[in-house]
Amino acid sequence: MACLVALKALTWPDLSHWRGLPECTVAELEQILSTAHDSWRGGGYVGEDHRLLSWLSASGGDFPDSIRVWLDGDHVVMMDAEILGHPSDLRPLLTKLGAPAAKLDARSGGVLLKGSEWVYPDRGLTLFVEPYNHAPLRVAVYPRTTLQEYRKKFRFLGGRRVR
Repeated sequence: MACLVALKALTWPDLSHWRGLPECTVAELEQILSTAHDSWRGGGYVGEDHRLLSWLSASGGDFPDSIRVWLDGDHVVMMDAEILGHPSDLRPLLTKLGAPAAKLDARSGGVLLKGSEWVYPDRGLTLFVEPYNHAPLRVAVYPRTTLQEYRKKFRFLGGRRVR
């Protein structure tokens, strides 16, 4: 039940109610988000410890693009989605969230963006933000954790993607 409640709170642009990803299975996820049996699937590395996970594409939650659902077997580990929005999309959310625990350097399209990965580990939320105009680029959600554990287990480093 906690999974269903959490996934209903996963809506763009208001993620202020997000409090971390509880334990979820693909079957629970499919009660809230849409996945097609012929949807994109692949694998890649997540976290500075380079965990190899599989992923599938889902849609819903008012996200402008598909949501990549990272899996360990049938267990949902984390999710991320591209936003490519405007600075005005982010301002109301930042007012509610406050300052992130950390602003890390991240890559987008092969370009290093200084301080663009805004981490809220106690909320299980990371915003990828264009550092000059604060336009949202991507969002990632995962279980509530510490900054150290986020870096080791959930940080998306742009590892290989395969179908």
